[in-house]
Amino acid sequence: MQDLREFSDIYYNLTSITVYKSEDGCCPKVCDGCRLKLQQFDEFRSLCIRVHEHLLQVSAPQNYEHLKEAAKTDDEGAESGEEDHELQPDPARNDSEKLLDSVTVPIKGRGIFLFVCHVCHTKFKTETRLNGHLRAHQGLKPAVCTICGKEFIKWFNLKMHIRNKHMNEQQQRFPCDFPACSLTYTTMANMRKHRKTHDPNHVNRGTLKYICEQCGKSYTTFGALKAHTYSHTGNLPFSCTMCDRKFVNADKLRIHMMRHQGIKNYECPHCGIKKTTKTELRTHINYHTKERKIPCSTCGLAFASSGNLARHVRIVHRGIKEFQCTHCGQSFGKAETLKHHVMTHTGERPHGCTECDKRFIQLVALRKHMKTHSLSRKRANLAVTAEAVKPQLSDKE
Repeated sequence: MQDLREFSDIYYNLTSITVYKSEDGCCPKVCDGCRLKLQQFDEFRSLCIRVHEHLLQVSAPQNYEHLKEAAKTDDEGAESGEEDHELQPDPARNDSEKLLDSVTVPIKGRGIFLFVCHVCHTKFKTETRLNGHLRAHQGLKPAVCTICGKEFIKWFNLKMHIRNKHMNEQQQRFPCDFPACSLTYTTMANMRKHRKTHDPNHVNRGTLKYICEQCGKSYTTFGALKAHTYSHTGNLPFSCTMCDRKFVNADKLRIHMMRHQGIKNYECPHCGIKKTTKTELRTHINYHTKERKIPCSTCGLAFASSGNLARHVRIVHRGIKEFQCTHCGQSFGKAETLKHHVMTHTGERPHGCTECDKRFIQLVALRKHMKTHSLSRKRANLAVTAEAVKPQLSDKE
């Protein structure tokens, strides 16, 4: 039996699963038979990748020769005086089609990932997706239109942008159905977004097919309805092995486990702070750039993220306080506020001063307290300086 961590790279390449220590410090073991299988599968995988790369190199010259032969035939036709009655392709359209192909992940070659991120080792099928992923590590939007420079968070949005803005095709238009509005849009999603500027409470009930039997809320997909039902039952299916937290789906659990492991692969280019997810980094960068401000339609107060706006509306305007103290029954709008309130009952003060014995519930209170020590040191230094200067002044007199 050998330590599986010795083969962690091979295991990750074959399964995308990272090997960690368990809570008791033990590491998973692998027998000689399984170790041999891992090595054989890894060798076969490497062989497949080498063959795929070779085929790509072989096919490229053939395509080039085909283009040269086509060009030669065109030249001969021009010399013989033959007229070409076919329409010439639009260069802008060619560029848009090439860009659309580059951002689309090929279906063929499923499972072959040739491009690896050097930061987090995530693998991609195309170099375009890898470059976009590296942009996300820098806090930038990954999908970029090389024709006009517009950036997108999702690759699907970039593909829709290319089709709607840069391809010379007759696109279906979706008119706004609000009275006296004549605007049209290339996608139904954009039309619905615009429609809400006329009436923020407008909801097209025809698209909400899945209805919760307990509270009546409607959703467009069964998955969204299923995730919502957990809020009634409280039986979340994905549990953390290191704490008591539970989650709706495996992706949220994966991100939570990254926090336990201290994994922060996304670095802010302005201040250097690191975040666990690219969404957190984008939200953080917005505090530097102030590019995105979402105003509240009720009071006009602006917020840097849609999550902060939703929390503001829920707590301030709707008066919803869903976090209740089990000790006294008092309710709060934020879980963090409830956590700090419970500490007043339990007497817990997790943040201690390194220069005295005082302890505090909130970190911000500790930071404010530390400033008093800093001010005291400055005053003491000034007093020492003044005492040192007095004899010199008396000598001069």
